[in-house]
Amino acid sequence: MQERNGRAAGPTRPRTPAWGRLALPTAIGAAGVLLVLVNTGRWGAALTADSVYYVSAARNLLAGRGLTCFDGGPLVTWPPLFPLTLAGLGWLGIEPVAGAWLVNTLAFGVVVFLTGILLARSVRNRALVAIGTVAVMVSPSFFGTAIAVWTEPVFALLLALLALFLGRFSDRGRMLDFLPIVVLTALAPLQRYMGMAILPAVALTILTAQELPVRRRVAYSGVLCLLSSLPIGLWLARNSRLSGTLTGERPGVFTALGPSALALSRAILKWFLPEQVGKAFGTFSVALVLAVAVLTAWLVVSAVRRRKGSGPAQARFALVTVAVYAAVLLAAGSGYNSQYDRFMAPVFFLTILLLAVAAERIIQAFGRRPRGKVPIRALVLAAGVLMLVYPAAQFVNATRRDIRTGMGGLESERWKRNQVIAWLKANPVSGRILSNEPAAVYFLTGAEARMCPRRSDDPARLRQTGAVATGDHLVWFTTLNRPYLMRPEELDRQFGLDVVASTPDGGVAVFR
Repeated sequence: MQERNGRAAGPTRPRTPAWGRLALPTAIGAAGVLLVLVNTGRWGAALTADSVYYVSAARNLLAGRGLTCFDGGPLVTWPPLFPLTLAGLGWLGIEPVAGAWLVNTLAFGVVVFLTGILLARSVRNRALVAIGTVAVMVSPSFFGTAIAVWTEPVFALLLALLALFLGRFSDRGRMLDFLPIVVLTALAPLQRYMGMAILPAVALTILTAQELPVRRRVAYSGVLCLLSSLPIGLWLARNSRLSGTLTGERPGVFTALGPSALALSRAILKWFLPEQVGKAFGTFSVALVLAVAVLTAWLVVSAVRRRKGSGPAQARFALVTVAVYAAVLLAAGSGYNSQYDRFMAPVFFLTILLLAVAAERIIQAFGRRPRGKVPIRALVLAAGVLMLVYPAAQFVNATRRDIRTGMGGLESERWKRNQVIAWLKANPVSGRILSNEPAAVYFLTGAEARMCPRRSDDPARLRQTGAVATGDHLVWFTTLNRPYLMRPEELDRQFGLDVVASTPDGGVAVFR
């Protein structure tokens, strides 16, 4: 045996060939794609109110009307990357709804695959790699975004690629690895406005890269902030010029930090535990999640200090990104507390990465003695397997339900049997349509519609500006609850309505 630093070096462990390291994440990623195909095979990708913005903007762009939405207004409430992607596929002959399904299916599979790669470069325990990759594949929250026409899967893909390139950049310090980081950081807020939280996260990751000299870290961070903020800055300037707002008007009742933190904590607990458990904890949920987060962060920092290369950089990026993303989400929180599970879904795989690094650190810290190493490892791995039980059960139940009746969106059997929609198909109306669910009118009947007046609107001004005019149609669905909108009886008092059709699930009226 060769001598190294005066000590005999033990026999080196043979390196696993590249195909062997890729086999597991490839298999699990392919399984994820197959599951999306099975889930959406009968009903297609789920369509919701958000979906109409992406699809209508892509369709209008293909029709030469620019980036405008289903109601004729400019695309402002949502950034442009996803509609532009769908329009690009449309130019290739793929209809935008089908294009969204294709993009999200592939993005989900690639994120699962890259999770396996990132885990393999961050932890040495192969069992932790397998458990973590499977956890991402069967996550009900993340998988739920993959079977809908939503922006989260592509956003998660951008984060996964960022983690990969940040690891390579910290390991090698090459400009060729830095350029993709700049591009990906610039694309993140163009996919979701929450992506603006990624810029400081990436900058902090580079600034804390001890593998690089301090001057280079500062220089790279400055260049990143300058170049990556330019595209979203131009888009927001365009929004301000067209609409007078940066990101459009988002109706909702803004809540205090406490209720938002509670809703966010319950959404995170629901990743691993039944929803009833989170509710049973009450306000203690916030303390529990915060305690686990602090412990995980401490273990991750401890593990990162002991290693160099791509793994620590990926762990640093995951730690900073999850913290910054959650903080920005809380600061921007509104009445949509029920959607925190969806909003946090793109960073779920980063959370799994952090938990895997923390778990391996526990094995290393408490398993130093040969006799203790095996029991500690077995206990940690058993806990990881148990952590999969509830999400996997939820995943199976949700899949059965989705295959039978659809995800519950506008593509579901419930909406396709809606009697208001059936009446509109049989009796197409002329003129403008106002509705409490314009997305349903647009997707299911092909007619353009806009949101009906809100309670905060001034009726006189709506009449004066022509936002509500004689002859406009009101299409109302009683199955929806949107308290910020005027109800039909309020609209009748303010403007006057003549009922045209009435069904058990809604009706159609004409403004006088």
